[in-house]
Amino acid sequence: MARDPKVRVIVRSLEGFTTRRVKRIVLNATANLTEDTPRDTGWARNNWIPEIGPGPNEPTGERENPDAAGAAQQQGIAAIAATYKLGMGIITISNNVPYIVFLNEGSSKQAAPGFVQAAILRAVQSVDKPGGGGGSLISEGGS
Repeated sequence: MARDPKVRVIVRSLEGFTTRRVKRIVLNATANLTEDTPRDTGWARNNWIPEIGPGPNEPTGERENPDAAGAAQQQGIAAIAATYKLGMGIITISNNVPYIVFLNEGSSKQAAPGFVQAAILRAVQSVDKPGGGGGSLISEGGS
């Protein structure tokens, strides 16, 4: 990092601003995806799991018992909200139930085709609105 104190303040402000926006987008996207996913057992809804770093390669829990996936989802949300900083790397939101692609293609009358893309777009747009949780660029006390 630069030695100039003014540059350090600007860099810290930019990092804090970007961290807040990334968190808000991920949390909003997870909420939108969970709400918009068609529900039969709740397994697909509960498998929208946000994580710092690469997500799991397998579904969490079982179709007959979707609560394990719900617990993993809540743990991921809490970890991102409480600990994520920009330098920690990527955040993923994964859903590995075997039929999630078919749901997104419109196999259920409960959601329009492309509901995944629409949910993510709404999350990004919500942060771009005034008061959307992005925070101000320059703030007292950093991030």
